Amino acid sequence: MIHNDGVDPDKSAAWLAEQNEWMRSMLETHPSEEDAFWRHLAYIMAQFDGLYDGYVSSARPDWVKLMIMIAVIAATTIQ
Repeated sequence: MIHNDGVDPDKSAAWLAEQNEWMRSMLETHPSEEDAFWRHLAYIMAQFDGLYDGYVSSARPDWVKLMIMIAVIAATTIQ
């Protein structure tokens, strides 16, 4: 069971969106063929994009895409 504990879902979603934008901008400025760290992060983001695209392709039209992104992140990071 997940407890809210005073966390604002809108702030959490905004933070996740900011982190996503930052990571993608960093991947654009750091060629992955020159640095193994960024290459592996590019692999992780490609895997995330595939998971996201899979969920979006089967989601009901009235679902909010950001909520799907948050669900994918939560499903792949919470242990």
